[in-house]
Amino acid sequence: MTSHNVIARRAMEFERWSSSDRKEAFEGLSRERIDAVQGGSPWPDYLYACGDDHDAGELDHWEPFQQMAARYIRETYPDWVSQDRSEPGPGLVAFFNGVVSHYIADENWHGLCDGCEGKGFIKEIGYTDFTCEGDLCWNAHHATDTGGEFIAAAQTDLSWYPKRNWYMPTQDLVNIFDMMNATCDTTLHPAPYCPTTKAIYINECSIAFYAGSWAISTFGKIIYPFIALRLGEYMTGAAYVNSEIGGVDDNAAWTAFMQDRWAGWVLDGPPSDDELAKMLKRREEDPPLENKRVWVNAVKKLVLEVGKGESPFFMKDLEAGAVSVGMNDIGIEHAGFLKKLASTLVRQYVSVGDNILLGAAEQDELEAQLHNHVDTLLGGKKVVMEEEEQLVGVDAAILLSGEQSHEQFGHSFSVAPPRFVENKCELILIGSTGYSKPDGHPQTGSAKIFNTCDTSAPIELLAATSDDVVYERFGATTLLEDINADGELDAVVCAPSWGGENVEAVVGNYTGRCDFFYGPLIGGGPTFSIYGDVAWGLFGKKVKVGDVNSDGKADVVINAPQTGTEDDDKSNTGSVYIFDSEFFANPKTVYAGDASSLRLEGGGVRMHFGEEIDIDVDSGRLVVGSPYFHLDMEDKFAVGKIEAYVVRGDYGGVDLDWRMTGCEHSSVLGGSFVSNGEVIAVAETGFNSSSTVGLRSGRVMLFEMEGLSGDFRVCDVEGGALIIEPKDSKKKLMDKLQIWSEARFGSDMTWSSDGKLLITAPGRKAGHVFVYEGGSEGSLVEVVVDGVSDGDRLGEMGAWVGEGSSRVAVNSPRDSLRSESRPDEEEYGSFRVIDI
Repeated sequence: MTSHNVIARRAMEFERWSSSDRKEAFEGLSRERIDAVQGGSPWPDYLYACGDDHDAGELDHWEPFQQMAARYIRETYPDWVSQDRSEPGPGLVAFFNGVVSHYIADENWHGLCDGCEGKGFIKEIGYTDFTCEGDLCWNAHHATDTGGEFIAAAQTDLSWYPKRNWYMPTQDLVNIFDMMNATCDTTLHPAPYCPTTKAIYINECSIAFYAGSWAISTFGKIIYPFIALRLGEYMTGAAYVNSEIGGVDDNAAWTAFMQDRWAGWVLDGPPSDDELAKMLKRREEDPPLENKRVWVNAVKKLVLEVGKGESPFFMKDLEAGAVSVGMNDIGIEHAGFLKKLASTLVRQYVSVGDNILLGAAEQDELEAQLHNHVDTLLGGKKVVMEEEEQLVGVDAAILLSGEQSHEQFGHSFSVAPPRFVENKCELILIGSTGYSKPDGHPQTGSAKIFNTCDTSAPIELLAATSDDVVYERFGATTLLEDINADGELDAVVCAPSWGGENVEAVVGNYTGRCDFFYGPLIGGGPTFSIYGDVAWGLFGKKVKVGDVNSDGKADVVINAPQTGTEDDDKSNTGSVYIFDSEFFANPKTVYAGDASSLRLEGGGVRMHFGEEIDIDVDSGRLVVGSPYFHLDMEDKFAVGKIEAYVVRGDYGGVDLDWRMTGCEHSSVLGGSFVSNGEVIAVAETGFNSSSTVGLRSGRVMLFEMEGLSGDFRVCDVEGGALIIEPKDSKKKLMDKLQIWSEARFGSDMTWSSDGKLLITAPGRKAGHVFVYEGGSEGSLVEVVVDGVSDGDRLGEMGAWVGEGSSRVAVNSPRDSLRSESRPDEEEYGSFRVIDI
């Protein structure tokens, strides 16, 4: 319920209407009737948990129900467009805006959408974390269905959720079911796809889902650290929001695409039965997870059976057989009820079913924390955890921010090499993946070059694609470097979500593209482009420049970590492309496979070979990470690996120099590493240092490059490494879960020219930035950045600025920058240059 509302709300930023009629009728409707959208977004799941017929919940997920709803709206509310938007007709249309969002998100999660070639979020999680296959892998389904609620609370801002009241068009929904039954047992609607339902089922479930949503929004962030380890690595990382295959942003893009289709059905008429039969693929889903029905029944009983004075939740009748469910102001008189609600969340939701997430002792500890939190909400005694020592406090010398909600300004950035600094003025290229062009062109992305001496007039780099292309997220990858060795600074900007051919058939097939801009950089379009050549490969997620074969000339290395067919042994194996200097001397727009001098491929299913890449010029090594590599498919979670290759002088192949394989499940070895020629820093951002600082707190290991050889496990050599972790705490374990859990120390790292290591940890609270200096007796100093708040993801990327180690640049792509003028806006994104 929460994830679906997060997606539907985000989609409001990405609306795109294909005709003036649709735009006039639908533009802004979801915002004005957010009460209906929030009620409609979880609606398809209501009747899984309530009522007496599972098939009613199955039916209302898919296209035939939307077809019948469009027909019903056209017959019952023919003048809805001209009515005040507070009326029942517009309310029902907005409600189905939420329903449509739920439908397409489910298709993306389960890998059912047309044109997706079987790609799906649950499938990715199943392969990566639970060694199971299929769109209904049970453990992966549990992690997304149940765990997604708490990940939303931990990783996104839910202060807006739920709205004070939800609009539920109860009688209209019953009538639509009745219309469906008029065509029961036909080719389009064969039994059992003709169930009915009752108003009482809808109303009871509405208030239960509303109360449950409030509980998730209020208690979810506290619960999350207790269950995160059991949810796997892929989803609990940045994938929940950022995954190109079914992440929140991706689902929001698809929602806007499908809401435009829905608008056409309402205004112009739905497809005929024959047309619908061609697009419809029967979806057969298992019965709902046990914990969902158990919990909804517990909440329903709690809400409906207590007295009005004890419960703050209400339900009231509206015209046209609709109801409003919501919540009054809470006071001390509600304490007992809210504690009971918190207990149902612990005892009947995260602790029920085949995949139990909490043991008995954890349940007791968590229940006590939630009860304390209720007292805090109601003005009672506050439980405040002691914070870690703040070592360095600084203000940003430069602070830049985005212009649009969900722009994620600074999602990527690149600092020009020091040799291009003039008069102490650095150049920084900043990408914003969520930037939307006007007039319905969502998530096109943008890239601008800023001068640190005057940030008021940035140079804008334009994508190679036409103005009609959407959702390509140009700016996801950025690089400033002299690509063709002519002494001028050049730029590379990639759009790994670019859809390649037939982009109009679906939102995009995420082939990927990189645009190259040769200097002098004055703005405008690219000099040439390199297109990915494998659909869904995400070509261009990372770009590095350096001499990979020791011939004295710089090469360009570009990854495509999800290339591979949908065959079980080849899916998402990943690829790395090497382009030699001769190509860039006389470049032209080409497909990657036609221009690369060498292509390396991963050798295991869903290993994401090339997710991270680095070029160690001093040793002549190309280092490639595969963070989701499994030792064998009986391992529940991936262990990851890093491989260093010697590229032959004629690009005729590679020789493996050394291979480092992970030991701890979900430690994400291979997701982040960087070498300075002598030492390679290797992060395990998912490392569980539960005895010291928390789950997935992360750690960094420093190895001397010359000492690495052969094929080895990291646990066999870590005794010879210098291990860096966040500062230890003397608190008991459960307190530590709240202190450093999910910090993901080592998410990004970079060496300064004088040997200091910048380390980021974006996962905990607002995010953290550290500087490590020295050898075994060195010090780890935290740079405490002012002006950030929980969930901003400070330090998704970090870099040194200029020579030495006196300035650092860090991003905060989810910085909401809330103010009185824009209290409800989210994820503008921000970027800082800090003097330390």
